Amino acid sequence: MPPPVPSTSARLLAALFLVMGAAAPGVAAPAPRPSPVRLVEPGFVVTSYVASGGTPSSLAFGPDTRKGGEGDRLYIADYAGNRVLVVDDVAGVGGEPETFAAGFRGPLGVLAGPDGSIYVADSERSREGPWGFRPYGRVWRVRDLNGDGIADKRSLVLKDLPNGRHNTNGMAWGADGLLYVSNGNSTDDGVEGGES
Repeated sequence: MPPPVPSTSARLLAALFLVMGAAAPGVAAPAPRPSPVRLVEPGFVVTSYVASGGTPSSLAFGPDTRKGGEGDRLYIADYAGNRVLVVDDVAGVGGEPETFAAGFRGPLGVLAGPDGSIYVADSERSREGPWGFRPYGRVWRVRDLNGDGIADKRSLVLKDLPNGRHNTNGMAWGADGLLYVSNGNSTDDGVEGGES
């Protein structure tokens, strides 16, 4: 008959006693050796593409809207700066970020449209609305009409999203060509009256 297998509790206690007994009284136990962390597979390298500053909350590649522009540009929602930055690719590295559009309130989401329009999700201050007194989420369409690479037209395409704090960071184009917008929670814990 095989010997009895100790319970999990008994094994944990035995391990604890072995660890406690490993160090002599008054002598510190040796520090555990950190295990090596491998971030990427061999043969790959991680480098910084761009340092945008601010508080980037969402990224999207979209068409270059400048006259004669080709390829894509990187659009960055800067939450703290209340703006959308744009970055050009310079031989595989991001160039100096420029302000593409400003005047938002805590933008979280950014998405590029196939026509070069950039969609930006932000939030209003608390106000009375269809869902009571609260902050409301909204989505803007910003465009560069004169071809200088900076937005010069802004229009509101969606408003009164009853989400408040976690507004519409997730936007995507569906296979049907429609814009799909997520609607976040008004609190951190998802409970009415919870911490916001």
